[in-house]
Amino acid sequence: MFKNRIFTGITVFFALIGVLFSVWFIAGFAQGLSQADLTEGGYEYPYAGWTGTPTDYGAWYVTDNGFYQPGWVVDQSLECETGQLRFHFLGIMTFDFRAFSDRAKVVHQPQVACRELGYDTSTWDSINDPDGLFTDLAG
Repeated sequence: MFKNRIFTGITVFFALIGVLFSVWFIAGFAQGLSQADLTEGGYEYPYAGWTGTPTDYGAWYVTDNGFYQPGWVVDQSLECETGQLRFHFLGIMTFDFRAFSDRAKVVHQPQVACRELGYDTSTWDSINDPDGLFTDLAG
């Protein structure tokens, strides 16, 4: 009888730890994704009419490869040599999310931030710009 109570107590203890970790992970993941892009609108060329706050790369950490923004669960990095956005989960897994879209290049201007660090962004900063509206953003 006594062994069953100990076993039940240990099981409940570890179950609570699992539930708390799951809640923390889900909340941190949702927070990370919600902070990834704080803008809305302007999804079609010429990407006008967007609202919100573009990414402030000045608030990100500068690394050997570009910029890094930590989150609770999901960290983000911008690789300035390739223009690749990467996500890092719990410091364990890293995967390339995607290259920046034309909208992101116009609204958030990662190529400008990378050039300020001295990177050559000419391999990835071009924008499909049939009207020539964004020539000032190209490298």
